Amino acid sequence: MDDNDTPVRGSDNMVSQPSQNANSYDIIDIGGSKLRDYLLAALQRDFLNKKDPEVPYVSDIFTSSDEGLELWSTITSLPTWYQTREEIDLLRRWGPDIAKHVRPGTSLVDLGSGDVKKITPLLECLEAQEFGVTYYCVDLSRASIAHGLETLSARRYRHITLVGLWGTFDAAKLYLDQIASPRFLASLGAEIGNDTFDSARADLASWAAKMRPGDQLLLGLDGTRDKTKIWKSYHHSDVHRFIRTGMASVNATLPSPWFRDEDWVLDGEIRTYPEEFSHRFFFTALRPVSCPEAGVSFSPGDRFECCESHRKTPAEMRVIFKACGLNEIQFWKSPVGDMYEYLLVLQDEP
Repeated sequence: MDDNDTPVRGSDNMVSQPSQNANSYDIIDIGGSKLRDYLLAALQRDFLNKKDPEVPYVSDIFTSSDEGLELWSTITSLPTWYQTREEIDLLRRWGPDIAKHVRPGTSLVDLGSGDVKKITPLLECLEAQEFGVTYYCVDLSRASIAHGLETLSARRYRHITLVGLWGTFDAAKLYLDQIASPRFLASLGAEIGNDTFDSARADLASWAAKMRPGDQLLLGLDGTRDKTKIWKSYHHSDVHRFIRTGMASVNATLPSPWFRDEDWVLDGEIRTYPEEFSHRFFFTALRPVSCPEAGVSFSPGDRFECCESHRKTPAEMRVIFKACGLNEIQFWKSPVGDMYEYLLVLQDEP
């Protein structure tokens, strides 16, 4: 184990193995302390090196700062933000059924755990089954992981061991090799597979390639096509502030800050192409913006895009599952909307 994988327990920085005491937790650095290099590579690929007619794009990974995730927790409680509420309703309604698919000794890996509101109903169902499970929460913010694990630790689970993985999803894929037990991967809140058809297929195929026989993937995705509902959820002042917080992270990543709020107007659009139903935000320059040190140059009216989100029906998702080597064994629908959870295994499993 190198320095990048050193676990710390709670806040006392003790080197340890994942704790068996339900009242404590470990946080393992799988690359989170070196996140700036990862972010810079993402900017160079998607933003700085784009050629006409490609539109520069800023990944939503930049909104996952400590400040951004704290604000995100507020956003998910807004009356107009239906996605989290409907998914929690789904997991409360169908959690016992989903939990029945989890075997004793399983490692539950929560990809993008946030404030752990979504996963908690499922953890409660697993605790009620009274057999051992290890819960790994993956996130980019160590503060967010610590807050989530403190919240879960207060529940004093007797059968669930708590572990944080601080780093990117790519790092989490590599860390999976160190987990010998059966893995139950949970992507709630449209964390993975939320993209164009080809990109969603490639994303899910990369996770399928890391799965072993017996592993399962629980995939939560929004399938609503209600444009008004979608628009209201994204175009709230707190959501716009959250997006602009991501640009502060972009400034912090590049050699010189270049983004100033007053130079840009933020807007969004819903796209309804034959194979795409999506919403994305975009910034439009109000005046010339140039920063040679950061490699940035925009004219008035130029724009760049950020934070896109896609909506696919179950039928569309099943085409993607088949294309990337996954088989759906069951799915559940929210009792109050069009949020879905798909339970997937490798195609060659019985």
